[in-house]
Amino acid sequence: MRVRFFVIIIVLTIILSLPRFAHHTPDSKHYISLAKYLRGDVPREQLRGLFAYRIFVPFLAATLPSDNLDLNFALINVLATILAYLVFIPYLKRFVTSQTDLNVGMLLLVVSFPTFNYASGVLTDPVGFLMFIIAAYLLLNERYFLFTCAVCLGLLARESALFLVPASIMYIVMGYLGQRKKNWMKAFGILTVVAIPPALLLFADRAFFSDIPNPYYYGLSLRKFVANITRTINWITFLLTLGPPVLLCLIGLRRDGLRFVADLPAREARLLFSITIVGVLHMIYSVATGMSGRYVWPYYSVLIPLAVLLGNRTTLFMEGLVPIANRIFGASESGRSDV
Repeated sequence: MRVRFFVIIIVLTIILSLPRFAHHTPDSKHYISLAKYLRGDVPREQLRGLFAYRIFVPFLAATLPSDNLDLNFALINVLATILAYLVFIPYLKRFVTSQTDLNVGMLLLVVSFPTFNYASGVLTDPVGFLMFIIAAYLLLNERYFLFTCAVCLGLLARESALFLVPASIMYIVMGYLGQRKKNWMKAFGILTVVAIPPALLLFADRAFFSDIPNPYYYGLSLRKFVANITRTINWITFLLTLGPPVLLCLIGLRRDGLRFVADLPAREARLLFSITIVGVLHMIYSVATGMSGRYVWPYYSVLIPLAVLLGNRTTLFMEGLVPIANRIFGASESGRSDV
């Protein structure tokens, strides 16, 4: 892989994230309070549940030498986004066979609403996204112990990492279907490794902060469902995040159906299926609890590969996205060389 490819991804990520550098959301004040608490500057009573459980990024921000916590959060998040995009390169290469397809996939990933709106905010989402991508890549490589470590670390940034646990269970079970009882004993051991540590960490994290108030309810609620579907900003962030890859998926699905599945290796097919099922259920759930583009950003892990695999023979892909992606990232003369 050419150095230019990596450099362009890094530069593009920085440029696109600068307009919203260190911006605040309503959640940001809680992360700032947690970082100040870790520095000994505010009492524990000022913390609020849910946000306090996401201790990883505030801990990193608190340990940096700068007194400007907004700057610390922004720098950590931009770096996390860059690292996530760099990890995404070998991950995406497991699904595509040409430099052109890789270029378009990375274009959809980097030149996106999440890069602009989330990559440099005073949030924990970029670190959560990074750990989600790392964990998905480790699951694809069946490095189950390291996968569990990545999920556990991700849980301390965002709860979205937890959704990889049922996805991994589906992935493992599908891989052992039709095998002998002896092999299923091995599968049971693997399932224990991927499921038990995240559950214990989730319990321990909440137990540690059990004394602080938690005014936020994220269960199913008709009131929240109505509020979510009637708030314009919710739909804007949701659709801007999902829109481009989903549009390409739909156009490709209408043109060629699921033709790519026959050529997809077994591991890759199982991973796409598992995370897609869990992601769709999570998105439906989020509409009734806390609808936002931030909640679906981790599912670029399946949306980007699916958009390329489904849409790479469409007019939009070949005449619209390919020229732009190849001009930005560069391509071989044929434009279809193996990656």
